[in-house]
Amino acid sequence: MVWCDELQREIPKGWKVSSLSDIAVLQAKSVMPQEGTAYNHYSIPAFDDTHSPAVEDGKAIASNKYVVPDNSVLVSKLNPQFKRIWLIIDSTDNAICSTEFLPVKATETGVYALYSLLNSDAFSVHLIQNASSSTGSRKRIDPDNCMSYKFPYDQKVFARFDKAIQPLLMKITGIPTETQALVALRDWLLPMLMNGQATISD
Repeated sequence: MVWCDELQREIPKGWKVSSLSDIAVLQAKSVMPQEGTAYNHYSIPAFDDTHSPAVEDGKAIASNKYVVPDNSVLVSKLNPQFKRIWLIIDSTDNAICSTEFLPVKATETGVYALYSLLNSDAFSVHLIQNASSSTGSRKRIDPDNCMSYKFPYDQKVFARFDKAIQPLLMKITGIPTETQALVALRDWLLPMLMNGQATISD
């Protein structure tokens, strides 16, 4: 470990200081949802409630959203003291997100390493310290401040970490989908059990 004046702390010897903008880009492509089309809507309520996108008709959304790219990370701009970092592996053709999210896509490292970086406590502190607001209840992070986050970086180490963490994060991201399927099965089966249409045999 060696002292780094720029970060005011020790970092691994041989590593450099990089900004988030050096290894990732914002992909904030706007789209207006269309009536009669079903969308996977990544919203802040959906994150807080089920950590899964809500399936909604475009008519119910009724405002511009961002297209959600594959292999990206959604970072909430709103009230960063509440950590909302969403890993997106395989988005659908009609995947959209609230404009309160920043879609960040890796350019130099893998998405799993990028997610781990953005899910870190150090990144959360950066967002909280740089959030601004005209009221005390709602604070937001500016996209430029998000992408200016500085951290110690070594491309080869990040690549190895990305490969090592991939199986674990893939399993974690699959849990909400499995939970939704179980909830749907319960909601379908429970009324049938209660009214006698179905029984539990020995």
